[in-house]
Amino acid sequence: MKKKRQISSGISWRVLVRAGMLVCCLAGGQLFGQGVSASLRLSKPEILIGDQVVLRLSVSAPSGTPLAIRTDELIRAEGLEFLSRSAVDTVAREPLLLLEQRFVITAFEAGQYRIPPVLVVAGQSDSIRTNELTIKTNSLPVESDAKLEPIKDIIPEKINWQDFLPYILLALALVAIGIGLVRYLGRKKPTKAVVVPVLLPHELALQKLLALAQTSAEGPERLKAFYSELTYLLREYLENRFQWPALESTTREIERELAAHFSEQSWHTQLSPLLRNADLIKFAKASPAVDPQADLLLVRRFIEATVPPPPPEPSHKNEQKP
Repeated sequence: MKKKRQISSGISWRVLVRAGMLVCCLAGGQLFGQGVSASLRLSKPEILIGDQVVLRLSVSAPSGTPLAIRTDELIRAEGLEFLSRSAVDTVAREPLLLLEQRFVITAFEAGQYRIPPVLVVAGQSDSIRTNELTIKTNSLPVESDAKLEPIKDIIPEKINWQDFLPYILLALALVAIGIGLVRYLGRKKPTKAVVVPVLLPHELALQKLLALAQTSAEGPERLKAFYSELTYLLREYLENRFQWPALESTTREIERELAAHFSEQSWHTQLSPLLRNADLIKFAKASPAVDPQADLLLVRRFIEATVPPPPPEPSHKNEQKP
């Protein structure tokens, strides 16, 4: 192969040829910075429906001229489909600035379509429009003497066992998966007994009292929440410890039960003001003179005083002497 000859400026002969063609095809183009010119040209003026044609945009301007190419109107051309467009290619910079851009277009309906001009803006105010083109789209030729053949019947294909091979493999895979699941689910898994510690009534109540002691009772809403929780855990303890329906009983009913079970003690007279003040705070939105910490300590002393005694240890009568 022959080596490509290079010009002293470093520009290949192919670039010079392309630049010469652009200069020749630019209508009204001026040399050596005397003006800006631009033109459009098609690779062929007529196409068949669905064929593609190349549209070339060529711009010539003095070297160093800032150019802006507006192709919005071109892209919106009616009846044409723009399949692709290349970037603006700089063919040469000296002695003229030569630019080129290619568009691949097509049309899917027969007719003649207008290709609108492209606006080229040079600098701040100067602008020029390219020439306007038309492209003709022809429909596919149909032979007048073409003879239509009748529709042929479908030729049935012979049944082969290989046609059923995918279904056979799928069925075997499903059977294998089913057997594996049955074996996996049928394995006896060692069960671990989960021991959930059961708290005695006084243990549960003291635990809740400890958590309640960490909360604040300042303000009407917090005071209401404090006494709601305090009276609830007291009722819960009475129900769990003495089997009273304390959670569903009124304050007076609880007072009667306390008086009946602790007649020899003063728990009735100590707890009654607490329960009544709590009702005023919860339901009447009143603000009686109360001491939350003293009431909490009172409930704690009542619970600790009513803790059931531990069961007696079994006696070992038949213990052998050493």
